[in-house]
Amino acid sequence: ATLFWRAFRDGAHGNLAATFAFFLLVCGLQGLHVALPLTDDAPAARFQSNYSISISYLAYAPIIFQATLVACTYTFSEQLFTVFCGNKIVNLLGKWERSKRFAGFIPVSGVAYYLTTPPTLADAARDPVHACLYAALLLMGCA
Repeated sequence: ATLFWRAFRDGAHGNLAATFAFFLLVCGLQGLHVALPLTDDAPAARFQSNYSISISYLAYAPIIFQATLVACTYTFSEQLFTVFCGNKIVNLLGKWERSKRFAGFIPVSGVAYYLTTPPTLADAARDPVHACLYAALLLMGCA
């Protein structure tokens, strides 16, 4: 959805073409299924069948879990920071500042900061530790 709205907002034809190509790819992948063989080798009852699982269920579940975990951490950290901003343990979980580019607050340090996607490639190049830790945490969370 974000890609779709950004493509229309920015008005760039390349973004629009990429958005539609991605949309068509996702629609095509919705129909793919993987057949898992089920067998029971017990002598009394020989059973063999296939169970079909949609690829989309396999792909989305870890991402939804990771996004929920991050959202809960953000909410918990931001609420604690607004109430107990001077506490060292709360600051370790996340320090928050009002964003100059976006509405609301953004994490600037702590665990919440490293769970945040670097906003641009320039930010990732400026802070490669953040980019690498974010990628590692994202992959571990989805795994």
